Amino acid sequence: MSFSANIKNEICHIENISPCCYHAQVYGLVLFAHFSNLNFSLKTENENVFDFYCDVLTNYLKCNIETNITGSRKKIAYVSDAESRNKAFEKFGHTGNESAIRINYANLENECCISSYLRGVFLSCGSVSNPDKSYHLEFVVPFKKLSQDLIKILNEIDLNPKYVMRKGNHIVYFKDSENIEDFLAHIGAQNAALYLMNVKIEKDIKNNVNRKFNYE
Repeated sequence: MSFSANIKNEICHIENISPCCYHAQVYGLVLFAHFSNLNFSLKTENENVFDFYCDVLTNYLKCNIETNITGSRKKIAYVSDAESRNKAFEKFGHTGNESAIRINYANLENECCISSYLRGVFLSCGSVSNPDKSYHLEFVVPFKKLSQDLIKILNEIDLNPKYVMRKGNHIVYFKDSENIEDFLAHIGAQNAALYLMNVKIEKDIKNNVNRKFNYE
């Protein structure tokens, strides 16, 4: 199982979330999948994320959903009928007819909601490489304005992401290990943050030994 999959499995099962933070987490998850009149869906290989998405659509947003499996074995959950989509749009204060999809900050009721919101965003469109190999965390965002809003929120909590276009998607990413570590801790992925910290320590020790050996 990949490092990203382990993180998503960990944060899918965080308990005792306040109602306002749960709402924010669901909002981040749904908004950063595909959230429009044309495409209201999530595609993922992660069963925990898929189950969580289906659960919140069915039980929290009261949507009728359909599911499918692609040839690549990715699971898709989607809302096909307009009435169900309108329920979700109304729940989050959207019309579904906006010219550009933006964050509705009314869904981030309190300061404590930011971490839960970002947790949902990561579940929806985030991934992180195994720190044993490289330091890289990214979000693949479907809409430009939405990626700009994400960058703004990350900057507000003293993280400094970078941005690039890739294959028509808007990529918000980190390559700095400290930013990645702080982000993981922020969304409640404590085990992953500690693992990254230990990897950094081990790498520093090895580098120091190698430098000393080369010097001698």
